[in-house]
Amino acid sequence: MQMVENSYRPFLIVFIASLMFFYAFALVSIFNVLQPHLANSLNISSTLLGLISSVSFYVEILFLFPAGPILDSYSVKRVLIITLFISISGVLLTAFSNSISTLLIARMLMAIAASFGFAGSVKLAVNWLPKKYFGQGITFIGAMGFLGGLVVQIPLTYSISKIGWRHSLYGVSLIGILILVLIVLIVKNHPEKGFAVLKEMDSEPKISLFKKFKLAFFNTQNLLCGLYASLMNLPIFMLGAMWGISYLITVNQISELTAATVCTMIFLGTIIGCPLVGIISDIFVCRKLIMRIGAIFSFSLILAIIFYPSQNYMVLIISYFFLGLLSSTQMLSYPIVIENNSKLISSSATSVVSMLTMVGGAISQPLFGYIIHQSSHDSIIKATHSYQYAMGILPFAFMMAFIVSFLIKDTIDQKG
Repeated sequence: MQMVENSYRPFLIVFIASLMFFYAFALVSIFNVLQPHLANSLNISSTLLGLISSVSFYVEILFLFPAGPILDSYSVKRVLIITLFISISGVLLTAFSNSISTLLIARMLMAIAASFGFAGSVKLAVNWLPKKYFGQGITFIGAMGFLGGLVVQIPLTYSISKIGWRHSLYGVSLIGILILVLIVLIVKNHPEKGFAVLKEMDSEPKISLFKKFKLAFFNTQNLLCGLYASLMNLPIFMLGAMWGISYLITVNQISELTAATVCTMIFLGTIIGCPLVGIISDIFVCRKLIMRIGAIFSFSLILAIIFYPSQNYMVLIISYFFLGLLSSTQMLSYPIVIENNSKLISSSATSVVSMLTMVGGAISQPLFGYIIHQSSHDSIIKATHSYQYAMGILPFAFMMAFIVSFLIKDTIDQKG
């Protein structure tokens, strides 16, 4: 009985820890639903709201510098508990916000969870899972994050329509508290007896936090994987997390609830795509080819979405689902960096990729709002064109990701 329990315990702990990333990504995406309500309540322009939302990315980037080395050096469980508590406080502060300054501070607090959530979950996966499950475990953690982005869309939109956005955020904070309790009660930093990976880490020399980050940041492959992930992740940040509902309402002329439903398809596609690309890459013993296919097909699909806007519900559902499915090849960047780096700096390497991904969000969200603000006019036709101009960011990003994929070194055939 004990043997069966121990065989499942690593996967249970990684699952519970991944709920942290689930919650963190939900908070990153929450502004997509809150955006029109915050604009009305606090009288905020699209440009300013885009800047406030993008602040979370700057905070994540700032905290990702020390996050990896901290997770490589200290108790992962303790770090996750502290950062999750801070983020829950940010949710509650948002619910009480009556000014732009308060909203800005709240957004910064919520962002802290995202800085540590993914890297912390990956660190636990490295500590607990046998090596043959690294790729599938990491892509599963990524899928859990995108599940958070999906879950926050329709339920929160419905909840706001019934009880208002402030009371709805109280419910969001309660979910965070529940995850916090699960982490406290279930998660441990590593197995008591340990796997070979822990012995490997113990045998390596101790180095400083700065040295760990330096080793990870100046690895060219880490930077290339981070750039690929950043470019392929832009549909999530631009459409799923911020501007998707407004874009669909303006360009496709559909209702807010229908637009929220369509946006969730990006997350659903990514949720299915993340573990799928992990499994496919293991079967065909290749990651680079899959990354190239994801980039070039995403490029073709986004051009069709931009130039042939449809009001047909099923066409929109299918299009946005496949946009998420195809762009999920971004998650293959993480197994590559884990295999390209020592276990001693696994969190630091993961943080480098996450940091560059956040840079993409920090740039794209306000840039999208800026293009809309500069090109929009009173005419509905011109307003539609302004959103389409802003969407031009995505095909450019996918083409760049396709080019970058040729420079990434495939590791699956080397490490197994």
